[in-house]
Amino acid sequence: MQQGKRGTYIWLGIMGVVVVGVALSGAIGAVGGLLAIGGYAALLAAIFASDRLGQLQNVIPTLTVSARMTPAARDAVSRARRLSSYTTDETVTDVGIIVNERDRNNRLNRRITASVSLDEAAIQPYIKINVPPAYSQRVALVSFEVLDKTGKVQFTRQVEQYVRDGENLIACDQQLPMRGNDKLGRTGTWDLRVSVNGTLAAVHSFGVTPSVAVQRSRLADDGEARAAAISVPDEKDDDMPLSLEDLLREQRGGTSSRGS
Repeated sequence: MQQGKRGTYIWLGIMGVVVVGVALSGAIGAVGGLLAIGGYAALLAAIFASDRLGQLQNVIPTLTVSARMTPAARDAVSRARRLSSYTTDETVTDVGIIVNERDRNNRLNRRITASVSLDEAAIQPYIKINVPPAYSQRVALVSFEVLDKTGKVQFTRQVEQYVRDGENLIACDQQLPMRGNDKLGRTGTWDLRVSVNGTLAAVHSFGVTPSVAVQRSRLADDGEARAAAISVPDEKDDDMPLSLEDLLREQRGGTSSRGS
């Protein structure tokens, strides 16, 4: 591309020398010389205008892709850039967690959420990337990694995905079971890290809350603890020495009883 532009500029330079030389020689007359120089100037203006238009067209797709990015994708890409060099050729337009749950009729209900309960059946990470034409029509290696609140890896999976020009939705082909999974770490804020072709592309945060049974148990334990704290007398008060006011009060009570 750069070599083509360099050749065009050399050709324009040679043409400019020829046009100016012919105009100054008077071979085509004064009017012809002016017309030749004017035509050459118009040609230069058209070429440079076309070059600027091409540069603008190269920028427009980037702006369009940026406008299509979800807020979750913007945050995830920003975190990935802070944690790595971020040199991926693909643009992340969306990233998140899919909750997969079956109803009583065994029909699969799927939803995208920012918070997951341990009562959910399973979660499935996904990412959506925009692939430029130069990097399309090939197999991309996408890695999904879920880390709990302490940074412990709870799930990892690497998939191969054939990507085409434009947007590509890539969902992990495996799920992380949630309900009844005793191997899961602490609840709180978890991270989904997605790498494309070995480069960290997105770091997405989502919440994980305890199951309803655990929450009820905690509330019951808190209630019992508060009740015990209220019902148990404070033994320290009995062991504390009496103050001067208490001694005087007892003394006055003993004096009045003896006088009666």
